[in-house]
Amino acid sequence: MRLDIDPGMGRLGVPSERAHDDELSPVLSLHTRIPFLKNVPPGAALGYGRSFVTARDSVIATLPIGYEDGYPRSLSNQASVIVRGCRQRVVGEISMDFTLVDVTDVTGVQEGDDVVLHGESDGDCVSIYDLAETCGTIAHEFFGGLSPRVPRIAQGHGLANERATARGR
Repeated sequence: MRLDIDPGMGRLGVPSERAHDDELSPVLSLHTRIPFLKNVPPGAALGYGRSFVTARDSVIATLPIGYEDGYPRSLSNQASVIVRGCRQRVVGEISMDFTLVDVTDVTGVQEGDDVVLHGESDGDCVSIYDLAETCGTIAHEFFGGLSPRVPRIAQGHGLANERATARGR
């Protein structure tokens, strides 16, 4: 089989076409931690423009990553992240420095928990292709848009075994 690979994306383990996304193994993931949880009553409007209103008593996690970090506003009210092995929805408009996630249904969720914005966790995956499609763009643009504010931490193959965390929080 002949597989055309974009050299730039290939080094990140991302094939040029989604149809071949099992041919390479991604080497980049994007993680952060939950610094703040808030109990919110039904009917509470969240985010800029009040674009999300809670329908029930909810637990909302504030994530320290926003569009200034390269997490696109076009993912507002659409993207999902992985918290404790469970997919959870981004709610409200993504702001410059923060993203809100409804974690009401995550058993035992607590401040400090790891959140996967892009990558794999517990057998689930938030694909770069899914994020790019939701944004109406291509995977290349998503990678290229990550801000220098987002630390890059190498792991595996004898390197530091740490995860990249948005702004180190």
